[in-house]
Amino acid sequence: MSRRVRLTLFLTLLAVLLALVPSALAQETFGLSAEDFALFSSPNMDADSLAFNFSVDLNVTGAPDGAVAIALTGTGAVGTDSAGMPVADITLTGNADTPDGSSPVNVELRVVDGILYFNLGDGSGWVGQPLDEMMSGLSSLSPIPLNPSELASGDMTSDPEAAAAIGEVMSALSEVNPSDYIGIARLDDMSGQAHFQVNVDVSGFLSSDAFTQLMTTAGSMSGDDSVASMAPMLAMMFQNMSLTFDQFMGLEDNRVSQGVLNFAMSINPAMMGASDTDAQPVDVSFKLDVNSIQYNPEVSVTAPEDAMMMPSGTSGS
Repeated sequence: MSRRVRLTLFLTLLAVLLALVPSALAQETFGLSAEDFALFSSPNMDADSLAFNFSVDLNVTGAPDGAVAIALTGTGAVGTDSAGMPVADITLTGNADTPDGSSPVNVELRVVDGILYFNLGDGSGWVGQPLDEMMSGLSSLSPIPLNPSELASGDMTSDPEAAAAIGEVMSALSEVNPSDYIGIARLDDMSGQAHFQVNVDVSGFLSSDAFTQLMTTAGSMSGDDSVASMAPMLAMMFQNMSLTFDQFMGLEDNRVSQGVLNFAMSINPAMMGASDTDAQPVDVSFKLDVNSIQYNPEVSVTAPEDAMMMPSGTSGS
C-alpha cells in the first residue's frame, strides 16, 4: 500500500472521529444510565497545564520473523508559556526486544518557543524543527488539502475540496448507529474513583456495509480503486480483535486521574501469507496507561543549548 493511500485512510479515520464521535456522544448513552453518562462524558478538564506518568507495552508473538516485546515508561508535562505558546517536556525510557536483538530506549521531547526538539538517545544529540513547518510538511503529503490550524481545531471545511471529501465520508457514515459498536459500563468504584470501561466492536464495524462504503469513498479520494477491495480483507484480519478504554474519575472533583487503552488481536497466519496449516496465529497486544495525572502544575521548559535545527523543507520529504 502506498504512503498516499495509507495517509488517505488515516485522514478518513480522523474525519470519522472528528465528525461522528461528538454527535454520537450527544445522542447516545451507550448502555449507561443518564447520571453515569453525564459523569463519564463531562470530566472537569479546566486546567492550564497537565503533568502525568505513562507506560507503553507492546508484545507480538507468533510472527514468522520472531517475537517483539517493548516496555517503556515515561513522564510528561504540557502547558503554555507567558505568551500563550504551547510548551511540553516528555521523557521515555525502557527496552525493546526484537528479532534483531535488545535495545535500550531513551527518548526526550521538548516543545518551546514554537519549536519541537527531540533527542532519540542514539548519540546524535538534540534536533529541532519549527512546529508550523512540521505541520505544513505533513499536510503536503495529503491528497486532501488541509490547513494545519484547521486540523488542530477540528474545522476542516474552509477549503471546498476538503469539505467535499469529508462530506463524502459523512454521507458514507450517515446510516451508522454508534451504539451498535460502542458500549460503556460503569465498573466498581475504586478508592473514591469512578471506573468506566469503553468497549469498541471494531470487528463488527469492519464487517458492516457502512465500512465497505467508507473504503469505497477513501479509494475515490486517493485515486486508488483497489482500496475498496481491502474492506473484506481488513474485516477478516481484525475479526479476533478487542479494544477497550478504562477511565478513572474522581467522585469529588470529576477529574480524570487515569486512562488505560488496551488493544489485542490474533491474526490468522493465512492472512500473513503462511501456507503451513500448522502455523500459529500472530498475537498482538498493546497497552497505553496514562496515570497520576496532575492539574495546573508549574511547567517550565527550556530549549536545549546544543540543538541542531533541521534544514527547512525536510519534514515533507
